[in-house]
Amino acid sequence: MSARAAWCGRPGASPPSPASGLAVADSPDFELYDGRFATDRPGTVIDVHVLVVA
Repeated sequence: MSARAAWCGRPGASPPSPASGLAVADSPDFELYDGRFATDRPGTVIDVHVLVVA
């Protein structure tokens, strides 16, 4: 079974659904806090990557 990062928490995106044929893998999620992240700014950006299996 292959694994791939197919979804990240972008506005308007949604996690894999059963109809997609993908399932969330039993592994840690990855959060990226880069230069777009600021604790004092509403709407700040955090990228969340979830490993899925096909």
